[in-house]
Amino acid sequence: MPKSKTSNKESLLEKKAKGNKGEWSEFYALVKLLSDGSVSVSDKDSISEMEYKSLHSLSKDNTLFQFLDENEIICIQGYSTEIINKDTLNLKNGVQKLFACIKNKGCDEKGVRGSFELPFAEEIATTLKVSTKKAQSTEKGD
Repeated sequence: MPKSKTSNKESLLEKKAKGNKGEWSEFYALVKLLSDGSVSVSDKDSISEMEYKSLHSLSKDNTLFQFLDENEIICIQGYSTEIINKDTLNLKNGVQKLFACIKNKGCDEKGVRGSFELPFAEEIATTLKVSTKKAQSTEKGD
């Protein structure tokens, strides 16, 4: 008898992703950009003053994020559209916690060698309808 398909949210929660610092950093970059809504730029020598450019949209895992205003992001996946409030998702704290845990190689007092899990990151990913897994080496979109 074939297995029944689970919803996208359920399947993302069931798969506890493990990753090393570099792999988690890719997910961190997405969450940081979604949280800030802007990116800093400078010239090729990084000499001129930094300038911030507002982002209009980002995409990952067939999910498109468009910035509505400072507090809301619209999440588009296929024919499904959902408005995500950054404050409700607590993205600013999520970014800080992600950075600290990646730097420490885990959220425990003593980090681990190699790959580690960040369960709270999986919750953020589920809400954003994306995966914390790194992109395939054949994909250059990350």
